[in-house]
Amino acid sequence: QDESVHTVADGLEEVMSDALSNRGTGMIAVPVSEIRRRKIATVQDARRVYGAAYAITGSAAAEGAGRLRFTLNALDAATGRKTGSEAFVYDAADPIGSRDRAVAIEMSLLKIDLTPAAQNAVRTGDTGTPEAYSAYLKGRGLLVRYDVAGNVDKAMALFESAVKADPNYALAWAGLGEAELQKARASGDKKWSMAAIRDAEHAVRLDDSLALAHSVLGRIYAKAGREDDAISELKTAIGIAPGNAEAPR
Repeated sequence: QDESVHTVADGLEEVMSDALSNRGTGMIAVPVSEIRRRKIATVQDARRVYGAAYAITGSAAAEGAGRLRFTLNALDAATGRKTGSEAFVYDAADPIGSRDRAVAIEMSLLKIDLTPAAQNAVRTGDTGTPEAYSAYLKGRGLLVRYDVAGNVDKAMALFESAVKADPNYALAWAGLGEAELQKARASGDKKWSMAAIRDAEHAVRLDDSLALAHSVLGRIYAKAGREDDAISELKTAIGIAPGNAEAPR
């Protein structure tokens, strides 16, 4: 149960960071992977290292079968003062609606007007199939902790489950490519690099407007030594989502 809480919480963190990075929010969001890589543990650290103006912190706890209660807090990084707090329930039976509630609360806490354009950007590459979205969210959560033994294989299986449930789910194809990239890095086996290129390219073909897909494909091309192609994909990602710090890094 604790593992499930962590996996869903980590997945939601990633998705909410993506939402802040999309067009129309006016925010530049530091990716969760970057925060973990730099071992940023406090709001003060985030302000010192990144010059962050605001931070979202939170907690999660199991609340019955398939339900997790999240509490989100917004903090002013300059003062450390809490500027808002709100709770919501993630219901495994309604993962897409739960995601939408989480993003709406996040935007409200940061006093961002979630315009129709920003709302559409959040849903770009989305699926209408709950089981596909649930698998995708958990896969993203496991990839955050790719260094934990077995997580990459579990994530890969979840992304494969997501694309089986919805073959047109571009984000899940991008997630599968990212998992295969981690597998290639860990094993050195070229077959995983080839699989990563194939699946990330498929994600871009399905939806060329996905910054995440272009960013993943750029990193995969870089690993394969295709620097010019990598630069092109990463520039495309920046053009689509200038608020995301992952592609510039």
